[in-house]
Amino acid sequence: MNRAKPTEEIDEKAPGDPGLDAKAMEAIGRALRAHYDDLVKEPLPDRFNELIARLGGDDGSAPEGSANAAG
Repeated sequence: MNRAKPTEEIDEKAPGDPGLDAKAMEAIGRALRAHYDDLVKEPLPDRFNELIARLGGDDGSAPEGSANAAG
């Protein structure tokens, strides 16, 4: 198998990830942040709200004994 020789782009590689250069990593990060921001703005589905109400968490708090994602 004939492998391509490294070029000067090696200096732009992100530390610890030889497969992606810094510009690609930044573009992926921006796209992921934008996607996450869109997801957080979406309302919860009615079924989730109904389940939360049935579990006794309709006041916005987590049900007793559940893990708190906020820490």
